[in-house]
Amino acid sequence: MVCAGIDGADLCRRREVFGSNVIPPKPPKSFLQLAWEALQDITLIVLIIAAIISLGLSFYRPPDEHDDDLAIGGTSSSALDNNNTTTTTI
Repeated sequence: MVCAGIDGADLCRRREVFGSNVIPPKPPKSFLQLAWEALQDITLIVLIIAAIISLGLSFYRPPDEHDDDLAIGGTSSSALDNNNTTTTTI
């Protein structure tokens, strides 16, 4: 004995009673929501801190010190060494 399934009238009645069997799609996240979620990642936080330190060291210049070992842009080699150590550690 083979069952034919439900007929069209029963199907329409079930749709009226129970509704359509469809999962509504989630609304897409905005760019700011995606950026905020990305900023919660610990790796990105460490990289941002390292970038801020590197930026701060690039503007640092010791007072009354004449260092002949200046790199291009006025950054001393110790600042570059600190930057390289920080990025290597990460």
